[in-house]
Amino acid sequence: MKITKPKWLKNFIIRYNNIDKSNRFFTNVGFVWTAVVLFLFVPNALIDVYVSENGNLVNATITETPSCCDCKYMYASFEIKNQEFIRRVWRSFCSDYKSGESIPFYYVECFPNNAVFKFHKGTEVKSQLFSSLLLMLFGVFIIVYFYKN
Repeated sequence: MKITKPKWLKNFIIRYNNIDKSNRFFTNVGFVWTAVVLFLFVPNALIDVYVSENGNLVNATITETPSCCDCKYMYASFEIKNQEFIRRVWRSFCSDYKSGESIPFYYVECFPNNAVFKFHKGTEVKSQLFSSLLLMLFGVFIIVYFYKN
């Protein structure tokens, strides 16, 4: 049995091999860009949107506050139902909350590491998804632009 390539794939390979090297480089960059965004950013944003819309509102206990309150990236540890997870926090978190206090989260048991702060429900989570999709579309634009030229 002979396996043949579909006609669209044959045409794509022929056209791809005929474009000059600089356009081929940017086309490859577009493919890599789109793949990275599609597999790293979009799934996390989709999970966060799902958790914020379908999650139960629970109170998490702060187990550890950030060691550096003036750092660029600050992370705190939280515990929900004897399961500990780490989330990135905002700058005034150190002054607003201390270890042992409770803070509201949207939580779904099937995604225990993706609890969403109650404060971030709605616009912020959806804007992260929107920005991820825009990044992916930028990669698709690069592919189409340099492939067609």
